[in-house]
Amino acid sequence: MKYNEQEYLNDVELELNKGFVEGVCNVINDWAESIPHNPYPDLGDGIRIERAVRLMMYRSDLRTQYDARRVEELSAPYRSQPLPPLKYEGPSQIDAWRFALPRPDGYGESESNYLVTGSQHVEKCTSCKGTGLSECPSCHGGMSQPCNTCHGSGRVQNYTRCSKCSGTGQVVGYETQRVVTGYDGARTLTKKATVRVMKQCPMCGGKGTIKAGMVDCYTCSGLGKVPCSTCSGHGFVTCSVCDGFRQLYYYSQIARRLRSASWCRYNVDIPDDDFVLLRDIVAESDYTLVDRFGSDSGPVGDDLSVLPHVGRTVSGMVSRAHAAAKEGERILFEEVEVRRTPVYRIDYHFCGGRYTLYITESDKVSAARSPITGYAENLRARTISQVRRRNLYDADRNAERLYYLSGKNEAFWDLAVEIAYKMRSDMSYGGHLALVILSVLALPLYIWYFGSVSYVAPWIDLEGMTGSWLWPFVPWLYLLAALWGSYRILHLKWWFLHEKLPSMFLRIGAGACIAALALGVLTLALGLLHWLVLPAMLETAGDIVALPWRVVSGIWNFIF
Repeated sequence: MKYNEQEYLNDVELELNKGFVEGVCNVINDWAESIPHNPYPDLGDGIRIERAVRLMMYRSDLRTQYDARRVEELSAPYRSQPLPPLKYEGPSQIDAWRFALPRPDGYGESESNYLVTGSQHVEKCTSCKGTGLSECPSCHGGMSQPCNTCHGSGRVQNYTRCSKCSGTGQVVGYETQRVVTGYDGARTLTKKATVRVMKQCPMCGGKGTIKAGMVDCYTCSGLGKVPCSTCSGHGFVTCSVCDGFRQLYYYSQIARRLRSASWCRYNVDIPDDDFVLLRDIVAESDYTLVDRFGSDSGPVGDDLSVLPHVGRTVSGMVSRAHAAAKEGERILFEEVEVRRTPVYRIDYHFCGGRYTLYITESDKVSAARSPITGYAENLRARTISQVRRRNLYDADRNAERLYYLSGKNEAFWDLAVEIAYKMRSDMSYGGHLALVILSVLALPLYIWYFGSVSYVAPWIDLEGMTGSWLWPFVPWLYLLAALWGSYRILHLKWWFLHEKLPSMFLRIGAGACIAALALGVLTLALGLLHWLVLPAMLETAGDIVALPWRVVSGIWNFIF
């Protein structure tokens, strides 16, 4: 092997000299400053390092190229071309794995077919029994098919020229119209006159022809059948299997399908929670190749336990890769790469607590538990408590801090969205309550103005409207229209106003003000509309509704 146990020991404790400690503190400061809303941006200056250990993190990658083969027998028309001597009488005598097929350039997936030389042999076409002809699929050997003109009846409708219009489809007619007779300088003078016009012929309906009885079909001469257009009346067509050559040559081919798969395993002596975070931040450039081995003619050995540190892991990974081969597949070649990178474990004290973090070769920091995470956990508990107490303003800000402190965890984003929805609901509750109270208070005003006072434009005649059965419902319709419009206005976004108000009472009050303002503006708008336009419309509607009753009353009075 290219490495040994002594050169890459997993645990190597480092000396805590001044330069090393300063470098670690600077890396921790850079990491802490990069986290938004972090209360400890100078975390590295406030820690006391207890221990520093260099760990070796190994990454083992396995790539496997699978090869699947199957023998297929196909056929094609035999056109008297020369064939090689027969070696195989059928697919059962062919072993696909005895043939040396081209080796792929690398790992990948593809499908290809390879002809087996010596498997070609000629036989009589079984579809046409060696005649080169097959029954016509259109007439089924009957040589004829129904006539499309008469649909097999042999008779068609005969037409003759219309005698009334002489085949033109139009006849002369006369009608009374107003014609211009002159102009007296101020207006045009007209009078009624009989004018000659062309009208549609009533006998043929404008077609120019009329039915003249049934006659023999001019296409099939009354037979009802015509020669088949597919086979030209012969009843047979060229065999589609052998193309009329009467013989087929059969051959075998190897259908090959290549696919590749990759596996990756890590070896490092740290807790699982720390490893999940550390694995994702280690850059590819941090790793150094330690060993590469493989087999160009099959699988690598299953027992690789002799590899230092990673042997058992790699051996299990290889065994699972070999067991993953599908039916009819073999491993064409595979390769194992072992790479490693040093990881520095730092144990430190901060404000009476003991913590651990890991630093990679590219100075990236990973910590499943740190003063920052402890602050985030306390902040999360405080945020949930604030939500329960309806202190949504502070809870919304804390949820935003949690989102960034947690590395943009979607759960905290969902929490912030839920809090914002509750804040928006406060405005909705205030607005709805205000609309209910204002609608009760405004109802007498609506009834007085729209039902009793009825100040309208002087050009509108109210006669017929005030006496209609619709008149008592007019104030209610106006009020419902104003409430519906106020409800729609209340539920606009309002530039996220609800997230800027620090207390629930302010949000409820803001919603009530928006609803009251909207209802007031809509009330004034409806009053203006009522004064200008709507009475005329309601008057017309009342007349339409009263029209049947007036008709019935008029008939009754006329009779009795």
